[in-house]
Amino acid sequence: MNDIFTHTEKSKILNLKDKAKARLEVLFEKDSFVMLHLVVAGGAFVSWFYNKTPKDIDIFVLDDVNAKRLVRENLELRGFKSKDMEYMKQTNDGAKHVQEVWEGTFMGCLYQFIFTDCRTREELLADFDYKHCTVSYQKDKLYTTRNAYDAIANKHLIVHNDKVQVQWRREKFLSKGWTIPVEKTDNKSRFVNFVQDKYGNINMVDRDSFQPAISS
Repeated sequence: MNDIFTHTEKSKILNLKDKAKARLEVLFEKDSFVMLHLVVAGGAFVSWFYNKTPKDIDIFVLDDVNAKRLVRENLELRGFKSKDMEYMKQTNDGAKHVQEVWEGTFMGCLYQFIFTDCRTREELLADFDYKHCTVSYQKDKLYTTRNAYDAIANKHLIVHNDKVQVQWRREKFLSKGWTIPVEKTDNKSRFVNFVQDKYGNINMVDRDSFQPAISS
C-alpha cells in the first residue's frame, strides 16, 4: 500500500475494499471470470467512508460479451429488472447516449449494474465527473489517489472531467454540504476563480492525471 497514506488512512481504505468485495461476492460467489469484468465505483464509497449505508451501489460491467451474458443471467434469476439510462460521454463532447442498466434489491441492498462499452477500468473512470467518484474496486484491489481520498475526507467538489459536467449534479453535491475549494493564490487568480465559480465552471484544483495509489 502506498506510503502517501497514514496508518489510519490505510485502515480506512482497506475497510472500503472489504465493503466492496463483500457486496460483489454475495452476488457472484467468487466467480473469477465475471469479477474480472466488474468495477464498483461512485457514491457508495463516500457513504462507506462515513460509516453510512449507501442509497445504492453502482457496479459497472466492462465490455465483454460472455461476461455481460453471465451477469444478465445472474441478475435475471435474482429478480433484477433492466432499464435504459442516459449518460454523458467524454469522447463525444457532451452527447447523450443510452446504456443498459439492471436494478434490484438483494439482501437489503439496492444495486445498479451499468453495462458499458469500456474495456478497462481506466477507460471507464475517464468519463467520471468528480474526483471523489473515481475511487474504485476491481479484481480484489481498491484504487484511489491522494487527491480522491482528500476530496472525500474534506467533502471537496473537484472536477475530474469537465466535459461531462451537468448542473444538477453540481447542485446536488453543494446542497449536501460539499464545497468548492479555492487555491491560495494571488489576487488575479482569486478573481478568476471567483468568476469561474459564480458562472458554473468549477475551478480544477487538482490537475494530476488519475493514477491508482492503492492496489492491494
